[in-house]
Amino acid sequence: MKHVSTSKSAFTLAEILLAILVFAIASSTILALLARSIETAEEILVKDEAMNLTSALESYMDELPFFDSGSALNAYTLIQDTSRVGLWAFQYAGDLNDLRTDGTLFPMDDLDGEVLGEDYTIIPTIRDPGLEAAELAAEADAKSGRVFFVRLQESPANPWRQDNGMDPLPDNPNEDDGMGRPRYNSAVLVIQADFFAMPRVITAAGQLNTLLSNSTPAFTYNFAVRR
Repeated sequence: MKHVSTSKSAFTLAEILLAILVFAIASSTILALLARSIETAEEILVKDEAMNLTSALESYMDELPFFDSGSALNAYTLIQDTSRVGLWAFQYAGDLNDLRTDGTLFPMDDLDGEVLGEDYTIIPTIRDPGLEAAELAAEADAKSGRVFFVRLQESPANPWRQDNGMDPLPDNPNEDDGMGRPRYNSAVLVIQADFFAMPRVITAAGQLNTLLSNSTPAFTYNFAVRR
């Protein structure tokens, strides 16, 4: 008579540990991919918000005089004067029934009971932190969405850079170059704009510079202002 063995093979401790290791590696890989996809989605949203503010930035720069020796608020000096850090860009709730003298809407920071499209609207704003501090502070209280600091600098594609290398822009673009021409003799100024997402509007220069030095732009693009 034959005896049938009823013993079953069991997993060894080494096999169990190997299975746990494989599972841990697979889990960490999946979690890393998931985290990356979430981060990428967030980056896309931030970039989209920054891109939506480019038209407002270009309009702001176009409306400034190209150069005005009597006022620091002009397009050329914003780029030429490297001590000027940049501009703030964001959207805010503007009161449709309250206009400033310059035609912009007063901010509405309390929206309780207010109706979008009837009482207020969401509009973009661009402000110089040094020369438009009061307007910036009021609009920041009524902000909607993310806040961006826009660092402006001369673009490598600017004609002056092409002709003069790394020489700085002249203080006065209209100064005679000795040959009867303005020292800055191009019809346009090409600007590079770097958008940095910020937690809020920051007025302390030291804190802002620290954040900028430890951040990378969410979005960068070039545009030109005409003379």
